[in-house]
Amino acid sequence: ARASPALVHRFPATALERPRGAWSTPPFAVQGRLFSVRMGSLSGSTKYFCLVPHGHSDRLNCSFFFARKPGEGFKERRVHDWPPELAGHPWGPTMKSEELDQHRQVDGSV
Repeated sequence: ARASPALVHRFPATALERPRGAWSTPPFAVQGRLFSVRMGSLSGSTKYFCLVPHGHSDRLNCSFFFARKPGEGFKERRVHDWPPELAGHPWGPTMKSEELDQHRQVDGSV
């Protein structure tokens, strides 16, 4: 069985502008397992977007779709390489600030 592709989250501008710390979505269920998406800074110019398993060590194969400004499409970042030895740990794509700026909406969110 596949998870619904209709799960959408928005990362607020205030969270994206923080030099440290992280921001997380509310937990959501995929095939009876809870996950959330966490975003934070790796360095001054790189952000991470990772899936966080809650109370289990299952991994997902999925995609993150980052919307560009209206009419400009989106960017897909696949999460298909989650190593078995890191099961139960956060995993996901990173994005440099120059690339992330292409996905900022009018209100500064992504």
